[in-house]
Amino acid sequence: MSYLLLLDSSDVDLTIGICQDGKIIYQKSFYAWQRQSEYMIPEIDTALKKVNISLKDIDSVALGIGPGSYTGIRIPLTIAKTLNVINKTKIIPLSSLAIMGNTQEKYIALMNARSNRSYIGIYENGQKVIDDTIIENEKIFDFIAPYVEKGFILKGDLKYLIQEFDVKPNIIDGLHSYALVSETYEDGKGIKPVYLKDQYASN
Repeated sequence: MSYLLLLDSSDVDLTIGICQDGKIIYQKSFYAWQRQSEYMIPEIDTALKKVNISLKDIDSVALGIGPGSYTGIRIPLTIAKTLNVINKTKIIPLSSLAIMGNTQEKYIALMNARSNRSYIGIYENGQKVIDDTIIENEKIFDFIAPYVEKGFILKGDLKYLIQEFDVKPNIIDGLHSYALVSETYEDGKGIKPVYLKDQYASN
């Protein structure tokens, strides 16, 4: 049997999943803003016990590597790299914006970057339409308008922008979907977190 561990804590929620032979057999996502380091390892331990396996059984780890919370990105990446060194667990690094949707959708992923800015990524059927970048909040709606007209849907925990928007992204689905089609790394040394604080999108 093949086991895939799914991890993300790049935004306000912490997400953990386990797949067996391509099928999701465990998933959990909950609010953990600024407490990711406290919850991540105990929650992984709980997940492993629920499905009756150990870390040595994990063949690969798929995770969001940014953009997003500085700490929230580094925690799962550190875990993945540790498993890579100790158990030769393979790593599948994914955009934290891409995994807000899945490879069958066209969507605009938005995440709060604080300081009146947002991270933004635009994806269609698993391919990026623009590079993930950062934009001032006041420019967002003009920037995304042409894509919305083409049927792209909004993804993200967007209450910071639109108070009435109460649909959270399915990160487990995104991690699972992109893990199936993305590059797998045998050696995790060169994998780095993605930070976009110094970049801006223009319109």
